[in-house]
Amino acid sequence: MYVHGGGWVNEIVHQHWHLAARIAAEASVAVTVPIYPLIPFGTAAEAREKVRALVRRSIDRYGATCLAGDSAGGQIALSTALALRDEGV
Repeated sequence: MYVHGGGWVNEIVHQHWHLAARIAAEASVAVTVPIYPLIPFGTAAEAREKVRALVRRSIDRYGATCLAGDSAGGQIALSTALALRDEGV
């Protein structure tokens, strides 16, 4: 799963899609790209919860799941990973 950056206020852009496609091609895996709520329409907690739920579904369906991101997406990925760790996932 790749969580795009954008300083919490910018939509995903072509470069993010290109990076996700490159990761998928080079690693021979499917990559999910969550579209999370941006400020002022959502909060960091809401974004993390959306990604956490997607990761849980991915783990339930496919098993081991990698989580990555850049900029704000990196923060979402890290806080999601820590929340899942605290849940024992």
